[in-house]
Amino acid sequence: MARRKREGTPGWSQRAAWQLFNLTADIAETADLAAKEPERVAELPALWDMWNAEQSEPLWKWMRPFFPRAHLPCASIPADSLRFMLLYPAIDLMSGQVVRLRQGRADQKTVYSSDPAAFARQWESEGGDWLHIVDLDASFSGKQQNLESVRAITSAVGIPCELGGGIRDVEAIRRALDAGVARVILGTKAAESLEFVGEMAREFGREKIAVGIDAKNGIVSVKGWTQETGQSALDLACNAVKAGAGTIIYTDIATDGMLQGPNFPETERVNAAIVPLGGQLIASGGVGTAEHVLRAAKIPSLYGCIIGKALYDKTLSLPEVKAALRG
Repeated sequence: MARRKREGTPGWSQRAAWQLFNLTADIAETADLAAKEPERVAELPALWDMWNAEQSEPLWKWMRPFFPRAHLPCASIPADSLRFMLLYPAIDLMSGQVVRLRQGRADQKTVYSSDPAAFARQWESEGGDWLHIVDLDASFSGKQQNLESVRAITSAVGIPCELGGGIRDVEAIRRALDAGVARVILGTKAAESLEFVGEMAREFGREKIAVGIDAKNGIVSVKGWTQETGQSALDLACNAVKAGAGTIIYTDIATDGMLQGPNFPETERVNAAIVPLGGQLIASGGVGTAEHVLRAAKIPSLYGCIIGKALYDKTLSLPEVKAALRG
């Protein structure tokens, strides 16, 4: 593996910092490293304990000057390192405006702003790790209609962004990536064609391809939640990772926007199934309190958590969540 160099950080052994950095990166890059170098991998928990005891910032942020769009799969991070679950503030776009839908219904829309970039800057300044952007117009119509707003967002912030909604062919993926997003989310198309998921992962790299799974009672819904497919959400998640998707975003439709907490049992079940396959899971739907985020962070290897309505309704703030995660 290539080695990286950086000056030491105050209060931390330079050698230990780089040992941790390189080991975590190597595990992220090499699925079977634990089998190849078990003694080296066994050192990881102690190194994380050292970092957590002496440092106030996540390792990936310390690394960011070298890898501006980098992120590390949480499969390489101990489950008790709660701060390393990434936070994804949500920005839903409709007709160039920032909106939220209740239970995914276009007729139950609340408009929050006509300046998406301003919201993006706010979420970044408050500690968002990524931005989760959804083009709701495209979700319903299949045609991308908010790319200028997406481009304004990605130009306004330094954190990476992912985009979902109506991305159903290779040209839509190219347009999204050209607009500056780091990852695209396939929803309806993934449910229709795992072959397409594999082709896009090979074309663009698995780190740029996520599959968004929206489910009710464990069954996948598509086309803006308007159609049930009869597919098992768990089966689709596993098969999508096997096909090449690097990330799964799981949303429980019944909890979304209700602020009563995600569907934790189902989230845990999907997460436990895909992590051994090399996938990483982002939980979505229903986060309303810091306690909900803390509970999500305790799920072993959970990669991220999306927060939407609670931020917009000001019942929860990112600084509050960050403080809770730090304990």
